[in-house]
Amino acid sequence: PGAVEFEYSGGDRGWKGDVPVVRLDSNRIRSLGWVYRFNSRQALRDSMIGMMADFKAGRL
Repeated sequence: PGAVEFEYSGGDRGWKGDVPVVRLDSNRIRSLGWVYRFNSRQALRDSMIGMMADFKAGRL
């Protein structure tokens, strides 16, 4: 595969409607009793393990 060429046009958005900064607020769902089971690192690791299993099985 060859190298992909791209041109950065500047600005803080990649496309129309893009949001440059996303802030998530879990206060409302936590007020309903939701509690997280995994931190970010654990959640990412678990997701990657699942995706690798699907990839090896030919499902991705």
